[in-house]
Parts: sequence; structure tokens; C-alpha cells
Amino acid sequence: MINETLWNQWYQLLLSQWGLDWRFAFIVSAVQAGLETYGYEPVTVTSGYRSPARQKALQARWDANDRTGLVVRPATRSWHMQGLAVDVSTRSQSFNLFRQLMESIPYVRWGGRFKKADPVHFDYPIGRLKSIDQLLAA
Repeated sequence: MINETLWNQWYQLLLSQWGLDWRFAFIVSAVQAGLETYGYEPVTVTSGYRSPARQKALQARWDANDRTGLVVRPATRSWHMQGLAVDVSTRSQSFNLFRQLMESIPYVRWGGRFKKADPVHFDYPIGRLKSIDQLLAA
């Protein structure tokens, strides 16, 4: 049984600080609270929702060879811009357990299995993936 207080704290944090869609926040908070409930360190979240403007800025940094903190070039179509992706630190003690738990959930994907590996990335690809331009035009 997951500690409900921990789950609620994670859920609120993932919604308010990281801007995740409520459906993905529900999943990530359950995994993080589960880790804590059973005595493991939660992973460190490093990125959640990104506005299209922020995504463009990260692409520009990559293109200018300023790749500090970036593993791959930020995509033109990214689940981050819809609040359905999260990046975490692979240096977290519990990263491998977090990864295993996340991958056991239907539809959740780990970027370490992508053609261009992005091991810090997890997403929940539901709905229709939109581009930066589509989101800016909306």
C-alpha cells in the first residue's frame, strides 16, 4: 500500500511545480510515493512541462553548441510541451527501480529505448503529439 500523504504531496508538486498533465502526474506520483513508502529515495525530477518558447530556446542552445544539461537536441514535437513527459536524474540511487516501475505501466515509455537514446526521459504518449508551431498557433 502506498502512503497516501506522500502520493498527494508528489501529485501536487508535479502539477504545480512541474506542470504535468494530471494523468501523467498521477502515474509519476504513484511511483515516487511507492519508492518512498518502501524506503527508497525518490528520483530527482529535472524537467516537466516546457512551453513551446522554452523548447525553441533549448533547441537554439543545442544548435549553438551550448549543450549543458542536454542529452539530445530538444524535439520539434515533444510530449514535454503537453505536460506528458518528465526528465529525471539518472544519478538518483533509485533510478533503475524507478525505470522498471515506470516501464511496467501501460503506454509509459522510457527514452533509453528510443533510436536516439534519451535515458533521462519518460513520457506518456496519449492523444495527438503537436509541434511547437501547432502549439504556438493555438
